[in-house]
Amino acid sequence: MSYSEPITDLNRDLWQGYVEKQESIIRKAKSLLAERMGSEIIIPVDDLKTMSAIREGSYPLLLFGSEISGWLLRQLQPDHFQDLVTLVAYNRTGKLYHHLSSFKALVNGKHHPDTIQLPHPVLLPILEDTYGQLVFKEQAVEIVQAVTDFDISEVYNLVGRTDRHYHYYSPKDKERFLAAAERKGFDTPTAWQIFAYLTEGITWAFPRKLAEAYARPSYEEVYLATHHPQEWEQAKHTVEVLSHD
Repeated sequence: MSYSEPITDLNRDLWQGYVEKQESIIRKAKSLLAERMGSEIIIPVDDLKTMSAIREGSYPLLLFGSEISGWLLRQLQPDHFQDLVTLVAYNRTGKLYHHLSSFKALVNGKHHPDTIQLPHPVLLPILEDTYGQLVFKEQAVEIVQAVTDFDISEVYNLVGRTDRHYHYYSPKDKERFLAAAERKGFDTPTAWQIFAYLTEGITWAFPRKLAEAYARPSYEEVYLATHHPQEWEQAKHTVEVLSHD
């Protein structure tokens, strides 16, 4: 089953052109609306009509060079902008293809919160908006800070060594983590479970702010198309004509 089309070196330029065109249309539509309304339009986050159109698959949803399939949207049923940000992170890192079980756990956690299983309750507030899954690098940092007494440089050193680009941590890292967790009151078995959860999850983690930046144009595109279809279509036509000049 094909869940979405990943970005590759072969189609990177094509998708980059698509994204630039998408952003040009958004700017033009906002400009037209500002002329008509007399003020700059502010697009709200978590707009109900926009999220409904996204869930229904009414508009193609491009999230960083990949069109998200209807299957993913039907499974997750996104009702918040942060759900789209999470989809970006899964899609951009390749986690959808290599760890589909994690996505299924994400879906299950969203629709059935009582099924979320974590090594310790202290992790739940950190992972609440991703339904018990470690999706973002910032969450990994927060977990280390919550569980250990490391200073900030030690936190970033550990998180940096365990991401998928380096994927290296020494036995000494593990020993230091367990000792630091024990100083915070965690027993050794629990500390080990948290460390295992952390080092597995950070392998596919993605920066949240970057994912938000990638998700926003598609969200704004759907918002404009659903709330202001006349200006949206006019903007599309204008940009299309200019692109052929």
